[in-house]
Amino acid sequence: MKIKIIQKVKPCLFIVFSLLLFVSCISSYVGYNGYEKWKYRRATFGNRKESIERGVFVKDLEYISNIKLDSFSVYIEKGFRYGYKGDYQTRILEDDKYPYQICCNVFIDKKNIYGIDSDRHKVKIDTMSSTYFLEKPELESPFTVKISKLVNKQWDSIGYIKVWDPSKQ
Repeated sequence: MKIKIIQKVKPCLFIVFSLLLFVSCISSYVGYNGYEKWKYRRATFGNRKESIERGVFVKDLEYISNIKLDSFSVYIEKGFRYGYKGDYQTRILEDDKYPYQICCNVFIDKKNIYGIDSDRHKVKIDTMSSTYFLEKPELESPFTVKISKLVNKQWDSIGYIKVWDPSKQ
């Protein structure tokens, strides 16, 4: 009796497993391709290690701050897009008005929420808040990043970070 039930259940389990595997593959394919992630410009957002691994890192920039920073990285990298098959691939921008970008990431502490605002000398696109676009892989003049802290539902400026290109001094 048990053997007959098992013989009837095995094909059903195989079909269900195959169907789940097929649906997960389709979902993965449709997810990446549905969002068309390869179309949009990307940045490493201050992750220097990722920038080096992708082969887009150009050079570090110097900075000075009037507040204590747990970590801050700022550098120039080549602009890029994800590959057609996945976000692990990198397609470097060739024919673009701004083929380079400045990426920065600031970390002060875990207890507070901070915002970054800078002067308007750099070309900036709203979707990439901590990335500034450049025509050449050099920073012509220094710029300032204002750090604000959220206090009682209002932003309060707590310090500044001045960034410059050491090769321009």
